[in-house]
Amino acid sequence: MPKGTRVGRCIEYLKHKYGYGPAIGICQKSTKQNYMTGKKMRKKTKKKGGGKHKTRKRKGGKWSRQYKRNINCIKPKGFSQKQYCKFGRKRNKKMKSRKRKVK
Repeated sequence: MPKGTRVGRCIEYLKHKYGYGPAIGICQKSTKQNYMTGKKMRKKTKKKGGGKHKTRKRKGGKWSRQYKRNINCIKPKGFSQKQYCKFGRKRNKKMKSRKRKVK
C-alpha cells in the first residue's frame, strides 16, 4: 500500500477505530482508490437491456422430447448427438421396457 496516497492516509487513520479490513473497504469506497496501488478504481457499469423484447438464454443440459425425437441416429450431427445415439437411446429403451413389465 503506497503511504503517500489518500487511501493510505485514510487507512492509517481508521484502522485503530474499525480494524484493518473494514478500514480498507471504507477508504476505498470514499477515496475511489485501490488500496494496493493507490490508482483510481474503475467504475462498475451495468449492462443495459435493449428494449421490450428480452431473450432468454438457454441453459445447457436439457433437451426437449421433440429435439430427442428429431435426432437422426443413422447420421447424427455433432459429438453430443453421437453420444446420445450411442448411450442415451439404449437407456431410454431399457426404461420403457421396465415400465411395461411393471404395469
